[in-house]
Amino acid sequence: MRTTSLSRTSLYNARVGFWSAIALAVLLTALNIAFAIMAFQVPTSEWQGMEVYARTYRVVAFVPQAIGLLTIPAWVLMLSSIHQYTGERRKVWSLAGLLFGITAAGLLGALYFVQVAVLLPALRHGNWQGLEQFAFANPHSVAWGLDHFAWALLGVALLLMAWAFEGDRLKRWIRWLFVLNGLGNIALIFAFALELEVLTLGVAFLSWVIGLPVAAVLVALMFRSSHSVSKSPTQG
Repeated sequence: MRTTSLSRTSLYNARVGFWSAIALAVLLTALNIAFAIMAFQVPTSEWQGMEVYARTYRVVAFVPQAIGLLTIPAWVLMLSSIHQYTGERRKVWSLAGLLFGITAAGLLGALYFVQVAVLLPALRHGNWQGLEQFAFANPHSVAWGLDHFAWALLGVALLLMAWAFEGDRLKRWIRWLFVLNGLGNIALIFAFALELEVLTLGVAFLSWVIGLPVAAVLVALMFRSSHSVSKSPTQG
């Protein structure tokens, strides 16, 4: 009876892990597409203050943050499923990664919510006083600092959770993708502090556009395989 209960729990966790990883890959891809569209439609210009920005802002610039909000539940569910999937011997790494991931998700969620639900309505109603430090158009804003810091925390989460994976080739690929994505996103702290825009763009392309979506797809495949293994005993 206990074995059947454990099999059902593992099966349910595998399903949650699979669909959350698929959702994350899709949402990250959508976020990257939205960011590319924004880059083409919103010309880059030197920051001239909030008054000028309030006259020239485009709503499309807030679409990536709106999609970013949707990625947060997928991130947390995927990391939580990985923690549940991890064997007892390595659970300390998955737990540490999950805690850092939840912290990063909370910070990113608050930041993106302020963008979509506070800054955008304020700009539309012309009541933007005091919000200059929350505008992403301002390259030296608190918003950019918090964004880089939150993604660096997520990098720590990925770096720690990487050591929860052991076993076959698929898990080794996931482990090293987590390591590389983790190190890349941790580097964002130095990119912001030292104003290394090239480093930020490099991380954005290699990690956010390629590495993280691919890692999410591989995690989904891992849970798909786990789903099949967990399901077969109960069918017999």
